[in-house]
Amino acid sequence: MESVAAKDAGEWLRYMVAVRLGPGLRELGFTGDGPTFHRVLGQACAHLDLVSETAADHRSVRFTVDVGVSRRDEWTESLRVRPYYLRRTSPGAGRQWTWHDRIGRLVQVGGLSVGELWWDLAAGQSFDSIAGDVVTMVREFALPAIAGRR
Repeated sequence: MESVAAKDAGEWLRYMVAVRLGPGLRELGFTGDGPTFHRVLGQACAHLDLVSETAADHRSVRFTVDVGVSRRDEWTESLRVRPYYLRRTSPGAGRQWTWHDRIGRLVQVGGLSVGELWWDLAAGQSFDSIAGDVVTMVREFALPAIAGRR
């Protein structure tokens, strides 16, 4: 088995998603893995897409979350026609969003949006608090924004 210490930042992010962030999002009703999660909400489908940028030396990565809603029939049709394509392309690819935004623009402090919100993760760094923070932001800000746009 490969040592977790041998992972570069991109691999470390994927590991964090697999062992902490993914399970936390599944507790909120989302399914999926890797960089893309979705949740069916009546006739709509909510999407969370992790967008990441790895440093040139591969020792750190920063990431944010794109939040969106599409019509359920469009999502189902996209999966039927191209399930392989949606798993291998960049977040949001192939979707017909009815609404989307970055999570930082949804997070409000004192009635004002924080704007850009990125999390930084170094290879080998403890990630429990980062994953918990992302889940909290999704629960407290993304889900209410999604509910208002279905």
